[in-house]
Amino acid sequence: MGLVALSAVSPLVDSGQVRLLAVTSTARSKILPDVPTVDETGVLKGFQASIWTALFVPKGTPEEIVVKIRADTLEGLKDSILPEKLAAMGTDTVTRLALN
Repeated sequence: MGLVALSAVSPLVDSGQVRLLAVTSTARSKILPDVPTVDETGVLKGFQASIWTALFVPKGTPEEIVVKIRADTLEGLKDSILPEKLAAMGTDTVTRLALN
């Protein structure tokens, strides 16, 4: 058993080397609609787990660099190519900005 990103395991699923028993999201995957959620299996009602990715910069990074990275990242996510490629790998994009 493993909890991994669909993008990491998709090649193994496609080749038939592994079989997915369930996804840990609250809804079925758009790229694997026949795979039930953990909740749907009845094994663990209400179960949800997700994997996230974030961009970090070292403390003290000049604000203009932080602003540029943020703007470039958001611009890249507006372009249809990046979100489409991420979706094809089973990744849902959600943008949240945390400034600390």
